[in-house]
Amino acid sequence: MKSRLLKLLYDYSVKGKLVDGNFITELIDIVVKSKEIDDYVCGLIITGKDHTLRDPDSLLAAYYPNKKLITIYMEAIESMLKGYSVYEGMFTAYEQTFYKNLLVTQTILHELEHANQRKLIKESSSLEAEILRASDAQIDQKLVDKLVRAGLTRSQIQTVLETQMAKQDEAYIQIPDERLAEIKSHQELVDALSEIEGKVPNLLDFERTNVLETKLSGYTYDKGRIVSPTLEYIASTGKGIALQKFEWFNKDSRACLNNVKSVLSLDERLMYGLPIDKTEFIGCSQALLSSKKYTI
Repeated sequence: MKSRLLKLLYDYSVKGKLVDGNFITELIDIVVKSKEIDDYVCGLIITGKDHTLRDPDSLLAAYYPNKKLITIYMEAIESMLKGYSVYEGMFTAYEQTFYKNLLVTQTILHELEHANQRKLIKESSSLEAEILRASDAQIDQKLVDKLVRAGLTRSQIQTVLETQMAKQDEAYIQIPDERLAEIKSHQELVDALSEIEGKVPNLLDFERTNVLETKLSGYTYDKGRIVSPTLEYIASTGKGIALQKFEWFNKDSRACLNNVKSVLSLDERLMYGLPIDKTEFIGCSQALLSSKKYTI
């Protein structure tokens, strides 16, 4: 997949072209075929903005699992690209268009990863699949009842619920499926850009930093320990019993940390939002803060 993804990005960027409908269609085709998620992505809509939202520019793309549909909001993306110049100083003139195309590509890869997660939940017994099953979002029944009383149809209610799930904010990224989709979409860009590291060194450094940044997202310090975002989220949803299926899990946080460290590497634990210790957290945080993205 990475070679085809790189070729698509390179062909557009080297010509000074920004992402368009043809790019999006080809990107989705590449990912769907590579991950064999044809049964989970059955349609694509490219439209303007979702004006039902308080801030229509806040939603760039969404995956609707019940409809197996990817929706791309091009006007919102165009607005984002016009105002997203914070890090442009990091890049050479050659890398500027590449940078903007990467922003859009990562957004779409993120949504396609949600489709892949549906496949994992249904078909896989991997650690990732087990975490996704344990943290699968629950339907807000009170909201459903309110929408029913308002006269919405079943289809309209489902769209409202899925749009809510798709909308991003800082807290939402800590939900395991969102966190994983963000990490893996950035990692896919790192894998692709690594093929031409000499041509886009700043972009590759930027994306590697994004991977570490998203891996650290959600970890907090509390009462002398580093809190795992995944375990904290699952426990907060009332599904803590689901954690018992993991052999390394222990209600005692110190024992749990020691257990999981004995079976999973630091990189694996960061990927899945599992326990890390203070030394590991400080080391990763220092690496992040010393990156070019944080020192420009």
